Amino acid sequence: MGTKSVLGAVCCGLAMLVVACGGGNHRLSARAYAREASALCVRSNRAVARITVPPLPASGDGSRAAARAIARIVVVQRDAINALRGLRPPEHLTDTVQRWIALLDQGADELELMGLRMRSGHGAEALDFGAKSDTLLDRASEVVAPLHVTSCRGPVLDTV
Repeated sequence: MGTKSVLGAVCCGLAMLVVACGGGNHRLSARAYAREASALCVRSNRAVARITVPPLPASGDGSRAAARAIARIVVVQRDAINALRGLRPPEHLTDTVQRWIALLDQGADELELMGLRMRSGHGAEALDFGAKSDTLLDRASEVVAPLHVTSCRGPVLDTV
């Protein structure tokens, strides 16, 4: 192993040690949690808004394109949810945050089912899953509104 390889391995090991030991385990203050969680959701919301979802037909042509867009949105949402799980809220907010993340996760599940139903040509059923996702994501937003957290959102779904 060359000097550069050893140096690279040592730097990598130190970086992993700093990440593992430094700050990652402490609980955030309520204000810091709201700031960091909101920033994650704002980035996620912007990414979701950049994905064009074609109008959703109840059946027929266009279902596959809509399903692909929905699948991309689900990936963005899952990434945001995983990042939110990495934040440690103050202990007194743990139950609220867990409820919020569970609602976001359920909303993403419904959106994923929507995409699967669109892909298989069952547009009418897909729209029902989309409506459930909207309801869950609205509820998630309501749960964290008192904490001054911007919640993660799903796509705006237009139907034909």
